[in-house]
Amino acid sequence: AQRSPINFDSIDQLSVKVAPVSVEYSNFRGGVIEVVTKGGTNEFTGSVSYFDRGDQFYGDKVDGRDAEFDKEDTAQGFNFGGPIIKDKAFFYLTYEESTITNPVLYGPAGSGALLEQDITVDQVNAIRQTTIDVYGWDPLGVPSTTESNQENTSLRLDYIYNDNHRLEYTYKLTEGDRLRAGGGRTSFAFESNSYLKTESTETHSLHLVSNWSDNLVTEAYWSTKETETGQDSPIGDAYPNFVLDGVYGMQSITMGPDIFRSANQLATTTDFLKFKAIYYKDNHKITAGYENTIYDISLDNSFVEITIEYKANKLNKLNEILTNDASVN
Repeated sequence: AQRSPINFDSIDQLSVKVAPVSVEYSNFRGGVIEVVTKGGTNEFTGSVSYFDRGDQFYGDKVDGRDAEFDKEDTAQGFNFGGPIIKDKAFFYLTYEESTITNPVLYGPAGSGALLEQDITVDQVNAIRQTTIDVYGWDPLGVPSTTESNQENTSLRLDYIYNDNHRLEYTYKLTEGDRLRAGGGRTSFAFESNSYLKTESTETHSLHLVSNWSDNLVTEAYWSTKETETGQDSPIGDAYPNFVLDGVYGMQSITMGPDIFRSANQLATTTDFLKFKAIYYKDNHKITAGYENTIYDISLDNSFVEITIEYKANKLNKLNEILTNDASVN
């Protein structure tokens, strides 16, 4: 996720268990953070929330140069719960959406960026127009912001069969994306060189708790989680990546999809099953159980590179606006 995948309003209990912890926990590094979400009751309850963190607490320099930050970090959501069948079945629903916007630190002179580069907006526009005229595709303009969005939805259903047996179902969906832009003090990247990192995680789970006697308690837990991650250029992946070296005082000017994002996709399905029994005997607690996790991973991480180098004098249109030789990769 781009930020916490758990809505604060859905948390009922939170515990931190440092090592050594119970034998039932595995695949951890030093401890366990356990979160119990809220469930519905016989009373209807709900609330709305709004969060806003401004930029007043940010610094005022980047690489030793003065800068003023304009940043947005907001979230809003609601939660609502209550009975479906009094004393028997309950629901609890939460939703939250958030946005984080960060400024692009470096940009051409005249773009209003925090830190200006040697290249100007007019020179950027000239390269853009030449690319459209010569190659027939638009590298887009100057990136002005990087934005991250996320939506969290969770639903918990509880069913009490009797005093000794209860069943809980939980559904959770987290969807988010983040636009990432390149560029630095001596390098400029067109907006087409940015990429949108998308993430989606959907989870279903069932939890059955049974009190067979005062001494014996069992738990059965099953969950399945599907996660998909993508990395996409704003103009798609069917375009080349151009790098102009030594142009307008810049070490590099990049346009077109990021070469590392053209064929990057990741999808993971995780199925989890756990059974636990606890038996109390005098001053002793005996724990036994079984746990199994199955991963299904689909990964596409392909690289195809074709490099063609020209001198600017062989690119007639490009040579009209560039004063230095350029290498186009």
